[in-house]
Amino acid sequence: MKTWKDVTYDRLLDEELIDYCWAQASKGKRKRKSVQNMKTKKEQLKLLSELKEGVYKPQACRKMSKWDKNAKKTRDISCPAFRDQIVHWMIVTLIRPHFEATFIQHNVANVPNRGLSYGNLLIKHWSQQKGTKYVLKLDIKKYYPSINIPMLIKKLEVKIRDKRLIKLIETILYKESPNGIGLSLGSYLNLWLALFNLDELDHIMKEQFKVKFYLRYVDDILILTKTKKEAKKLLKFIIGYLGNIGLTVKTEGRGKAKIYKWDKDKFIDMLGTKTYRNKQILRGTVYLNINRQVNKAEKKGKAPHLARSVLSYKGIVQYSDCSLLYNKINKTIEKLKLKEVAGL
Repeated sequence: MKTWKDVTYDRLLDEELIDYCWAQASKGKRKRKSVQNMKTKKEQLKLLSELKEGVYKPQACRKMSKWDKNAKKTRDISCPAFRDQIVHWMIVTLIRPHFEATFIQHNVANVPNRGLSYGNLLIKHWSQQKGTKYVLKLDIKKYYPSINIPMLIKKLEVKIRDKRLIKLIETILYKESPNGIGLSLGSYLNLWLALFNLDELDHIMKEQFKVKFYLRYVDDILILTKTKKEAKKLLKFIIGYLGNIGLTVKTEGRGKAKIYKWDKDKFIDMLGTKTYRNKQILRGTVYLNINRQVNKAEKKGKAPHLARSVLSYKGIVQYSDCSLLYNKINKTIEKLKLKEVAGL
C-alpha cells in the first residue's frame, strides 16, 4: 500500500502555508478580533515556533448547540479557537490531495465537484439503469461521537510515515475526546477524517464485492442491487465491518437500515431529495427552507451571506424537477446581482 511520502511535519512550518490557511479559515469572519490577531506576522510566527519546538497545545473548544432544520434535531457543535482552526487547515491542506485521490468517485461529501448536486444527479441517472431493482439504504448510528480514535490513527499511520505529524493529529483529537472515542462536529480537520475513516469500506464495496451502484455521503450509505438476496448479503457484511471498528447501523427511527423494491411508486430519500423512477423532487422541509431563504434574500437585499446561500441552493435545485423554485432562484440571482454581491 502506497504511503504519502510528501506529507511531512516539516512542510507545516511554512510561512506561505500559514498565511494561505489564515485566508481560508477566516472567510466570513474577518471582523472578529481573534481572526485579525492571527493575521499579524508576529502571531503567525509564534504559532509556527510552537509547532517547530513541539510545544503547541490546542485550546478547549467552545461548545454550542445548533438546530438542524433538515434532520429535525439538535446537534452539539464544538468551535475550535481560531489559531487552532488555522492548524487544522494546515494539516488538511497537506493531506487533502491524497484524500481526494484515494476516495472513490461516489464518496460525495466535501470533495470539489462531488457534493449534493453530483450525488443527486447520480441517483437520478441510476433510476433509469438496469440492476437497480432493490434499494439498500442505511445510516450509521451517532457516527461522529462513535468514531474510535486509536483505530482511525492506525489507518492514518499506514499512509503517513512522519510520526511527528501523527502525534500532532493525536494531540488535537484527544484534546476533545480524552477517552479516545468520538470526533466533534465543527472542526474542518474532523470533517475530512470522518470521510477517510470509512474509505476502506468504500473500496471493499467497489473492488471486492464489485458493487456498481454504491454511494456514500459521510455516514449515509445507498446501494442498489439486482436482487434482494444480494442486498441482504451486503448489509450483513457492512454491519459486521462497522462492528469491528466500533460503529453500529441504525435499526430504528428515521434512517434505519432497510431493503425494499424500487417500484415506480417508491422513492429514495437521500441528500435532501426524493428520487422516484420518473422524477426527482426536493424533500418537503428542504423545499420550504430554501424558499424561505430566497424570500429573505429578496426582502433584505444585498447581504453577502444570503447571496452565497441562494447561489448554493441553485446547485441543489437545478437537477431536481422543482422547476418553479429553480426559476425563482434564477430570477432572484439576476435581479439582485447576487454573484457580484457574493464576490464571485
